[in-house]
Amino acid sequence: MGTRHGTGPGDGDDLDAAELRAECRRLEAEVALAGARLERLAQVERLHRSGQEALERNLEAARERVQVVEEELERLRDRLSAAQRLEALGRVTGGVAHDFNNLLTVILTHARFARTALADGSSAAQDLDRVVDAATRGTRLTGQLLSAGRTPGCRPSVLDLNAVTHELLQLLQEAFAPGTAVTLELDPSVGNVRFDPVHLEQVLLNLVSNARDAMPGGGTLTVGSRPALQADWPGASVENMVTLTVRDTGVGIPPQTQARLFEPYFTTKPVGQGTGLGLSTAQDLMQQNGGHLSLVSAPGQGTTVRIVLPRAEAGGAPLRPVPAPRPRPKVMVVEDEDLVRRMACRVLRRNGFDVFEARDGQEALASLGREPAPDLVLTDLMMPSLGGRELAQVLRERSPGLKVLFMSGLDLSQVVQETGWLEREQFLPKPFTAEELTRAISSTLAN
Repeated sequence: MGTRHGTGPGDGDDLDAAELRAECRRLEAEVALAGARLERLAQVERLHRSGQEALERNLEAARERVQVVEEELERLRDRLSAAQRLEALGRVTGGVAHDFNNLLTVILTHARFARTALADGSSAAQDLDRVVDAATRGTRLTGQLLSAGRTPGCRPSVLDLNAVTHELLQLLQEAFAPGTAVTLELDPSVGNVRFDPVHLEQVLLNLVSNARDAMPGGGTLTVGSRPALQADWPGASVENMVTLTVRDTGVGIPPQTQARLFEPYFTTKPVGQGTGLGLSTAQDLMQQNGGHLSLVSAPGQGTTVRIVLPRAEAGGAPLRPVPAPRPRPKVMVVEDEDLVRRMACRVLRRNGFDVFEARDGQEALASLGREPAPDLVLTDLMMPSLGGRELAQVLRERSPGLKVLFMSGLDLSQVVQETGWLEREQFLPKPFTAEELTRAISSTLAN
């Protein structure tokens, strides 16, 4: 007999349990998958939150950078505005200084002519000495005007630093308030320096004037010279340098003001008593001459300014007038200002030159057929009809070896900037003295 298979009472329960187990496994897998998805979502949320924070940090950094750039842009705009004001000032002062220097040239030369005919100590001689002194101060004024408007030309020469300092302080002695003591501590070993004489006088005038203004009730001004120390110019080689120190016992300068002292047009003085160009110009002049300027001050402790200047090379000596060469050289003087032209001719004739003159370039060209060929032409740069540069070009085409000495009431650097020319030419700035004219003529002929 065969065996009969059937479904007992537990068979259905076994099937349901298997299905349930499978369903559980499926649900467990879905739960695990859902958990993984939730974890990924949480990670995405964390990344989003981190990215949002990073974005906010970047945005904040960008805002700060924009603020810095805007502040720098504002400073650049201020500097541009100052530069434009300086340029405009230079254009105005250049024209004024040119005419003023013509007048000063005539005043200085003729006053010295008259002075030589008078006995020392007479009242007339003393009056003429005051005229010369006033005119000399006028030349410094035009120099300061030109320096304020433009970077002035640098013409270094060998100077006795102690002698220049002593002479300037004697000149300014009466300008100090009552009760001001001036002390000189000049070391003889400093010797000569190589520096533009006009620039040196401008720097010293500015520093001494500032010291005077800082002591309205009196005090002590000490001016000293000595070999330079490394602390005077950190990071530079000071072996062949000397230092001039200007120290006052005035009110001193607070730190926040010191940070802006060398900005053009910045001043702490009342309106009408300061231009704000003094220290910025002084610093620029020192740099042009290979020097350095530094300042130390504190409220109530006075101010000390040190300027470091290059020594003159060994064997250098202050310049002396060069005598006119012989035999008598022929000089043509071309100048549209009658007073200046006549004065120059008089000086040159008195110093042994054969001289003939012309009022402008056209007259000079016309006179060449009547007069002997000149050895040198002394000509003003700016003249109506035909200027000095154009005249020199025509004359040199006819006589390639002709020597030319140009003169002008404009600063040398201003002429170069205006014309892009003159770098290799001989140039005599106005105003000039009879000695300077004779020396320049003789030097040009000799070279």
